Amino acid sequence: MDPDCCLQSSCQSQAYCRGLPDPQDVISQSLQSPSQQAAKSFYDRISFLIGSESTHVIPGESPFNKSLASVIRGQVLTADGTPLIGVNVSFFHYPEYGYTITRQDGMFDLVANGGASLTLVFERSPFLTQYHTVWIPWNVFYVMDTLVMKKEENDIPSCDLSGFVRPNPIIVSSPLSTFFRSSPEDSPIIPETQVLHEETTIPGTDLKLSYLSSRAAGYKSVLKITMTQSVIPFNLMKVHLMVAVVGRLFQKWFPASPNLAYTFIWDKTDAYNQKVYGLSEAVVSVGYEYESCLDLTLWEKRTAILQGYELDASNMGGWTLDKHHVLDVQNGILYKGNGENQFISQQPPVVSSIMGNGRRRSISCPSCNGQADGNKLLAPVALACGIDGSLYVGDFNYVRRIFPSGNVTSVLELRNKDFRHRTTETVDNIFLTLNKMAAYSKRPLRKMNLIISVQDDLRVI
Repeated sequence: MDPDCCLQSSCQSQAYCRGLPDPQDVISQSLQSPSQQAAKSFYDRISFLIGSESTHVIPGESPFNKSLASVIRGQVLTADGTPLIGVNVSFFHYPEYGYTITRQDGMFDLVANGGASLTLVFERSPFLTQYHTVWIPWNVFYVMDTLVMKKEENDIPSCDLSGFVRPNPIIVSSPLSTFFRSSPEDSPIIPETQVLHEETTIPGTDLKLSYLSSRAAGYKSVLKITMTQSVIPFNLMKVHLMVAVVGRLFQKWFPASPNLAYTFIWDKTDAYNQKVYGLSEAVVSVGYEYESCLDLTLWEKRTAILQGYELDASNMGGWTLDKHHVLDVQNGILYKGNGENQFISQQPPVVSSIMGNGRRRSISCPSCNGQADGNKLLAPVALACGIDGSLYVGDFNYVRRIFPSGNVTSVLELRNKDFRHRTTETVDNIFLTLNKMAAYSKRPLRKMNLIISVQDDLRVI
């Protein structure tokens, strides 16, 4: 079965030559208004992917939590670099999460619950089935590394990369628009961001009209990427560059040369050409390919923050009233009418104690439930979070749940003596199941644990 045959009209009717619809085609047929995108949550922006006639097919009702949803994107190729259509991509152990089928360009898109490790299964005859495990944050586009499917195992020893120089890219992103013209005597040009800031008073009022060119539609975010230094490593043949930002994937390679640099310009749209508001993380990957080891590439990744579109509260052709401010709740940004922006989401995190008072509890601990603040701990060794904001703490022989309300209760107890190892393993393996069942069941957690507690060393509390 030649995958290249899918490019011929005689083969395109075959099942293995038909992929699921392209998200671009699906969203172009939807009725959503671009002006409403700023107020939408991440899930609302990507929910069009799910459906029997869409890109991601699920067998029943949606199993995805709206507050945790993310999108996994990637591309599948053959060994010679040809995009592979018709690959079934599904979730290992989670059939209710559905599946997708790679398209003509080998691309695929899947919705998933973030905040966990998930294993994807890639199947297509006559290629070998592959399993790939990825850690998915929530409310993000996660772009996987390009996957190559083969018809047989390749046992030929690969190159020893330990002696090669790894990339050390330097990434400089556009400054966030926190700078503004604070007084009329200042220059209208803000040098840090190369932005024009004009301000004029409104006669008879104490109001001013303010214009900031960074809020104009044509203002782009820029990444300056330095890939090589003044002296390049011996035998370096190619330098590969890959930039992934909100699902958009840019790939390019360059002949090796000193002081190799590239300027990446982001148009502030996501993988489906929807406007992106707030801040987004760009993942920059630089790879070195050596002449003596052509089958492998040494990769190094860096991340940077890029700024998307800003909310416009006034709708006056780019002008705003200096006392008219707007809060972007979804992204944690306050846009002020005078041109100042306050990035609340970028404030340093505050760490505080929610449980523990410096004294140890007893092993049996019959009175450990109640208020978490000041409650005793014995030996906390594992921590996991729940979809409702709860924390699951592996505390020696107990798995204890701290509710968002501040109360704590013990949900599982380990009976045998090997507490430390099994507590870590238990919390890591069961918290996703606890979360999933809590989302679909109104039964008490006590009864849900009966389904989960299948090992002899667990006891339901």
